[in-house]
Amino acid sequence: MTHHPRVLVATQNPGFASSMVAWLGGGFDLTIVTTFEAAKAQLALKPELVIADVKLGAYNGLQVAARARMLGMATIVTGPEDAVLRRDASQFGAVYLESALCESPLIDTVRRLLGLEPDPCARPHEPTSSRSDWQAWAQPEHQPKSSAVH
Repeated sequence: MTHHPRVLVATQNPGFASSMVAWLGGGFDLTIVTTFEAAKAQLALKPELVIADVKLGAYNGLQVAARARMLGMATIVTGPEDAVLRRDASQFGAVYLESALCESPLIDTVRRLLGLEPDPCARPHEPTSSRSDWQAWAQPEHQPKSSAVH
């Protein structure tokens, strides 16, 4: 039986959630939550990786990342291009990725943080978009077939 690493995604952005399901749903045990409270509860289940959008209601992804890192979990925080947010994420031990990226860099980062080999079938890196939201990546072919949304 193949091991599917558990990945927790915390986001309030439906386009981001759809992209995560499309990009990670096949090889990872993916849980998507939309609130800080739900993310905090899911951390008790010890996912191997946490991906948190910097915009998360009254809280933010950096707070999720700080809790995850205290529990020894690899973390990625996504958000706009911002040197301060990048520095803050780094101080929490998280990788900061700009939210206007494409599939390959995210998957490469996920695989690296989980200690997995690079995907030999991965598509070449696509150029980074100038758009600052995940809606650009929520094309019909990326729509989820099913997902766990809490």
